[in-house]
Amino acid sequence: MKKTILLLCLLYAGNLFSQAWDETFDAKYSIGATIQNKGIGAEIGSEIGISNYLSVAINIGYVIKTEPLEPVYDGWGININNSKNADSFEKMNMAASLNLHLTPFFKMDGEKIDMSVGGVVGINGIGGQAGFKYYFSENFGLYFSGYCPIVKKRFFIEESSARIYYDFYTQPVASLGISFSL
Repeated sequence: MKKTILLLCLLYAGNLFSQAWDETFDAKYSIGATIQNKGIGAEIGSEIGISNYLSVAINIGYVIKTEPLEPVYDGWGININNSKNADSFEKMNMAASLNLHLTPFFKMDGEKIDMSVGGVVGINGIGGQAGFKYYFSENFGLYFSGYCPIVKKRFFIEESSARIYYDFYTQPVASLGISFSL
């Protein structure tokens, strides 16, 4: 199902021949949902075009709904792995990315489509992403993006060997939401 939707999006994108960036320093904003193993969250972001080919972005995400982890009991028989003890830094992600926009390479010159790939550096590691945006108007559209970690490192969490941690944002993450300009 996921492969079929992705293939249809790519085929549709190839037929529209368009690009969503207007000019240098064009700003786009986004609000959406993230889906990953054992968690569903929300994210907000901002992306600024450096040129028709490059942009920089900042995203902040937070996992809202979690599934419980497998129980791990301490010496007193208390389960130390329940969803209530997932700390805020474990559920949060802040990341910056540098994106290469592919629409100019495919000679797309309209105002509807934006496809990009890029590198991401965040508080949960380093990875790569790919994204697709479709704009219904000059100021409003939908986006879909996927993130895959390459280096998994939690920079603000000291992990204890007595506890199993959630893998939020240190595993593949899919995002879907709205993109808009002000």
